[in-house]
Amino acid sequence: MQRHHIVMIVCIIYSPVLASCDMYLYANATASLVAPVDSVCLKDALTKRLGTPSGGPLVEKSSRGRPAALWLYYERASFTQTYSDTGGATLSAAQVVASGVFATRRRFHRAQDSVSHKLGSTILAVRTDCGGQSVPGLPEITYPR
Repeated sequence: MQRHHIVMIVCIIYSPVLASCDMYLYANATASLVAPVDSVCLKDALTKRLGTPSGGPLVEKSSRGRPAALWLYYERASFTQTYSDTGGATLSAAQVVASGVFATRRRFHRAQDSVSHKLGSTILAVRTDCGGQSVPGLPEITYPR
């Protein structure tokens, strides 16, 4: 039995006890960068493409192996630029495609792929607008699941 089937059964049986058992299926896209792009340019380029941010920039300092990050929110998507101590960086985007007990079903994977590719196109356009460069030898963009 697949893991999500087991989780679904447990959620149904114990939902009154657990109070909430929502699962989320995310669309993701990530681009590796030689160096971070300018944060003001990043925000301006995203605003030009997506409109006014729905949440204000959030800066997360590095801690215990986690790099510093800048989070920007536009409608239902979040865009994150990480600042690695080694000089490289990543620009990524995520958006919830489905939620609830049945969110992991196969019927949502087409929507997940479609949204991931739209997010990826936005990331690549913003990277280009801000003069960012991809890391040689690595894929220009990845779509993790």
